[in-house]
Amino acid sequence: QQAIDHLENIFGGHGLGFGRFNLYALYVDYGFALMMLGRYAEAIPQLAHGLELNEDVPHGLNALGYTYMQLQRYHEALDAFQRGLRYDPENFFIMNNLGVAHLLAGNLEVGADMVTAAFQRDPETPAFAKNVQLIGMMAQTNRWPNEHFALELFYNRGT
Repeated sequence: QQAIDHLENIFGGHGLGFGRFNLYALYVDYGFALMMLGRYAEAIPQLAHGLELNEDVPHGLNALGYTYMQLQRYHEALDAFQRGLRYDPENFFIMNNLGVAHLLAGNLEVGADMVTAAFQRDPETPAFAKNVQLIGMMAQTNRWPNEHFALELFYNRGT
């Protein structure tokens, strides 16, 4: 909440200190903070505007995709995660999230392949291991798991 208050003060001052070269960061950070507070509907326009100013912000695209996922807007999430991977093709967190979005959008084979690829590249990430386990359970039982697939917000880990 402190971050929101700080960012709203900056907006109240008409973005003093921000220009064309860094204004995108203000909007992306504000949207990210709103997303972290679970204010998903409010986060989308902030993230989207910041990313219109500068789309080459993988953590912002990941946050936008994550936000769409929370609102069950899977096809929009797919687009955001795909754009994130275009800028950072080796980002396993976005790769996992894109895989989960594919699974929830009904693209089971593509989703399972992406989640598995993320796990193979980084088997130490608990979310990746959980998702691979859930995919295995789906394959064995031919049923959707009771647990939710895990998404990753790499930005909160400092990577």
